[in-house]
Amino acid sequence: MKPSSHKLDVLFLCAVLVMLFLAGDSPVIRTAFLSLSGIVLEALPFMLIGAIAGGLVEEYLPESAVTKLRQKKIKAIMIAALAGLALPVCECAVIPVLYRLLRKGIPPEAALAYMLAGPVVNPVVFTSTLVAYRFNPMVPALRVIAGYIIAVSVAILVSRILKGRIIRDDIPNSSPSSIKGNAKEPGIIRAAKHAAEDILKAGKYFVMGALFAGLLQSAFGRDVLLSVASNPVLAIAGMMILAFLLSICADGDAFVAASFGKAFFPLSSQLAFMLLGPMLDIKLLLMYRIVFPWKTVLVLIPCITLTVFLVSLLLHLLTGAAL
Repeated sequence: MKPSSHKLDVLFLCAVLVMLFLAGDSPVIRTAFLSLSGIVLEALPFMLIGAIAGGLVEEYLPESAVTKLRQKKIKAIMIAALAGLALPVCECAVIPVLYRLLRKGIPPEAALAYMLAGPVVNPVVFTSTLVAYRFNPMVPALRVIAGYIIAVSVAILVSRILKGRIIRDDIPNSSPSSIKGNAKEPGIIRAAKHAAEDILKAGKYFVMGALFAGLLQSAFGRDVLLSVASNPVLAIAGMMILAFLLSICADGDAFVAASFGKAFFPLSSQLAFMLLGPMLDIKLLLMYRIVFPWKTVLVLIPCITLTVFLVSLLLHLLTGAAL
């Protein structure tokens, strides 16, 4: 990214905050600002973690480590979907890591599988889900297994539909870093520069998405969905819509999902909320543009939505009253 682009990103972020401050007298804007602040404060630490992880990947991960993933597409997708066990970042932080993995030469379809599964199939999210559901291991286990199946299925489906042309043309796959730092500079310093580049690149999309989510949260209350709780199909669809609108970080969404159990929403719909949110919400739609063209994003939306819905409905049908 060019220095002038960095300045534009910083100016954009400042302009958004100034506009929100000046419009603070409006109840809707004030509520939206509070929602935006909550989303940003919740996600910022994880975005920083993801940016740092991405910088370390760029600097220290040898390209030879991903060469085997280029040989067999399906195997690469299945392995990459488990990478969250080693790189446990939430969806707010996965894009910077994904960007750097792509630059190291990981196949695009494998990168897509990691992007979808990483925020769900990781020990941090498993633990937070376990705590939210009072140490009932069935819920986090179902979430992880279903998340893995969905991520692998969607990655294969999207790859077949787009015939492998998934990422943006301006992202070099396995190329030298765009930051031409001093070769004598310590590796950790170069990694920090990569991280700074990534956080600025992702920041503007994240704030835009969080702002839209905040505006929607101020316009729609949770009570709108309570009337559909008795119908499993409507409950699953309703909770998926809520997950898309609320844009809650995967590390904390289980606590929100669990609260709907008190409103008699079936567990299958709560799982739908926890599965869709880390893969598709308002802020992610914009952040995905960092690595994907609009064509890929427009294919991802129905593939993720339909797969999550079908898997959640299947869980309900197979387990009956248990969910």
